[in-house]
Amino acid sequence: MMVVPTPRSLSQAVLAGETLIQFWNAVVKILGLVNSFIVLSALTVYQFGLYQLVLAAIAIAESFTTGLLDDIVSNDMARGLAEGRRSEAKRLALEFAAFKVLGGAALSVLLFFGSGVAAAYYSADIGTFIKIASALVGLGAATTALELFLSATLSLSGFAVRAFEEIAKLGLLWAFLRA
Repeated sequence: MMVVPTPRSLSQAVLAGETLIQFWNAVVKILGLVNSFIVLSALTVYQFGLYQLVLAAIAIAESFTTGLLDDIVSNDMARGLAEGRRSEAKRLALEFAAFKVLGGAALSVLLFFGSGVAAAYYSADIGTFIKIASALVGLGAATTALELFLSATLSLSGFAVRAFEEIAKLGLLWAFLRA
């Protein structure tokens, strides 16, 4: 049995979409606030410095996978879907997602096994923290690939993806504190 959605006016669709966007933005902000509170209350000055160094390394690594050709691929996917070429849009989405996820995974592995270099220059603690946080690079690549697909199909569910990324960051922060 196929469920047919009831038609809504443009103003209803915009209001519903904007409400959903604002809800997920609020969830992401709240989770970010929880992460910040934990960082500020649980870390010593030394640990906070290590945390900032690790975040810098992760940000540099993520810059190689985030935003790379995203707008072009999203535009091509949306155009393919609008013109009825679903198989071509699907192929493009899968190929680009595989490219991003494999690139993110490769960078995660590189950070994980290359953490000894940072440990040699700073301290052994930072090597452990980089190993823990290296998963964020792969996670970031996967979430941007998913967001790309959802934005091309005009699905507002894409805004929920960042909330799950914040939850993962919270888990990794917990692991960081336990190490």
